[in-house]
Amino acid sequence: MSNCKFTPAQIRDFIRQASYSSVQSVCCEHGISQGRFYHWRQSVSDVLGELDVYQRPSRHANTIDGDERAELDTLRSQLPRLETEVETLREVVLAQSVQLHVTA
Repeated sequence: MSNCKFTPAQIRDFIRQASYSSVQSVCCEHGISQGRFYHWRQSVSDVLGELDVYQRPSRHANTIDGDERAELDTLRSQLPRLETEVETLREVVLAQSVQLHVTA
């Protein structure tokens, strides 16, 4: 990597970017060969040992657990009441606005 035009930070970013998109698109975007990319990725994984930096994120990473589900359900149940309160407040503000224009 001594004659490389990319910094180690950039190479690390390329490897991370490839975990969210295809290696081919990352290589094309940055003008590097796929062979060079795989060489860099292997070098990084050798240095980091067991840490798999190029593994795609789990499709279950965005799932919510039971506590979060209960909180979400509570918020959803409160939504109709809050919408009613907002509508009531709008009517009050509108009525006060009309009264101000009438008295002015």
